[in-house]
Amino acid sequence: MISAGALIREHTVIGPGCRIGFNAEITRSLLAGHILAKHACFIGDSVVGRRVNLGAFCSTTGLRCDGGPIAEPAIEEITINLGGHRIGTGQTKFGAVIGDEVALPAGTTLAPGTLIGAGTSLYPRNQIGGFLPAGSRAR
Repeated sequence: MISAGALIREHTVIGPGCRIGFNAEITRSLLAGHILAKHACFIGDSVVGRRVNLGAFCSTTGLRCDGGPIAEPAIEEITINLGGHRIGTGQTKFGAVIGDEVALPAGTTLAPGTLIGAGTSLYPRNQIGGFLPAGSRAR
């Protein structure tokens, strides 16, 4: 179900049973089945697993925010920090990969290249970046 006032932009795939609410914006992302994004949130350049709940005012950021050069259109590659190693994505915009059964509480912001494993628990109003293994907890 996609509510009036939701904005679904280009190159977006929305799986079965998803509920996208008023003022939610989804762009260049893949949303697997049964995702709840019922309140104002922004998901861009991301892959979101099954049964994920996106609280109000959650957002994935796809442009660099680490002090490097920022330009529009983006020109610098987004890298992922995994186990102390920087891995290139080949993309100038890259949001997050969110595993199955993750709940992003209200106000959560994910830095570019964030990887969140399945079943991870997050606390409200967090700024999250890097890699969170499956089943972990982030404050």
